[in-house]
Amino acid sequence: KLKKAEDRIEWVSWANDFRILISASYSQNLHGERIRVHRLFAIDRTGQGLEEIKRKTARKPLDSHRWWNTDTVLSFLPRSPDFILMQLYDDQDDAVAVFKVDVTRNRFDKQFVNNYKVDRWYADTHGNVTFGVGWEKGIQTTWYRRQGSKDFEKINTRTMFQDEVF
Repeated sequence: KLKKAEDRIEWVSWANDFRILISASYSQNLHGERIRVHRLFAIDRTGQGLEEIKRKTARKPLDSHRWWNTDTVLSFLPRSPDFILMQLYDDQDDAVAVFKVDVTRNRFDKQFVNNYKVDRWYADTHGNVTFGVGWEKGIQTTWYRRQGSKDFEKINTRTMFQDEVF
């Protein structure tokens, strides 16, 4: 059970030599249950220019768990210091999408369409999204994208909580 604390800092990290990322959360009552709603902020190293890193889209009601966490950074993109990769819920895909985010201009560029019903994406050390896991009706599906490929291929499907392990 989550504590009923109001606001808290979850993590802090340098995005580049000039911008700092701050993950913060607040407590929210949703249908009688306390949840933590996470947000991502950026600020200059001078303490100026604090802003929330968020897409300029219409928000769905907080009822959807997909809106609770908007601070999931997949990669700090070592070759592109002004950018990070994030995963966020996307209305167009009706799924979690990957965005390349400019942390100085707060601009989002969707990297590909989530046709795979993936709920959690993973990037390698170079910032290439190569792995995804989705859960639907007790079935877990794992997807992999080979280097240089645009498409993901299904590498495993299993019913959760059965003897089979992956």
